[in-house]
Amino acid sequence: MFKNTPMKRVYSIIILLMIVFVAFAQKPSLNKAYNAFSNGEFLEAKSLIDQCVDDPKLSTKATTYLYKGNIYLYLANQEYEQKKKDDAYIIKFPEAPVQAYDAFIKAKSLDKNVEAFNMLSPDVAIPSLYGLLYVYGVDLLISNKFEDAIPVLDKATKCYEIGTPSFPLYGELYYFYGYALEMLKDPKA
Repeated sequence: MFKNTPMKRVYSIIILLMIVFVAFAQKPSLNKAYNAFSNGEFLEAKSLIDQCVDDPKLSTKATTYLYKGNIYLYLANQEYEQKKKDDAYIIKFPEAPVQAYDAFIKAKSLDKNVEAFNMLSPDVAIPSLYGLLYVYGVDLLISNKFEDAIPVLDKATKCYEIGTPSFPLYGELYYFYGYALEMLKDPKA
């Protein structure tokens, strides 16, 4: 009655593959991203939050961008700490401070009072980004990527002006920003 025909094998394989794909299909989830962040798994959290940002429903929520900002901020801090310990370490996500800044600005534009447990609010996080943005901007200057350095250093100055940190730079930030503008003959210099 049950003959083992080649067509039945093909259908069986197709059905098995469909079950496997459905089982492993990962829907974007803010909870999963938050849990990975809370567990200190910043690379996993980055991957998960990137899926959430690409999701049509989740991309309209301020909490999505609050989570993204925090995840990228902590990822950037982790990488720069590693770089301090080992000069040979190559930063894998140099854009993380810029991504964090943009995410916090977006979160605040969607909801001025956005908050989440165990996460920095945009008002607290944005001023703390100036150091990371400053270092990244100077790295771009050293690489003679003046055009790329200008928006990074511009964001660093905005962070710095929101709240002067406990270790102020005494003009270095503005010097490098002006230097980048001057190198491109920008009239703002």
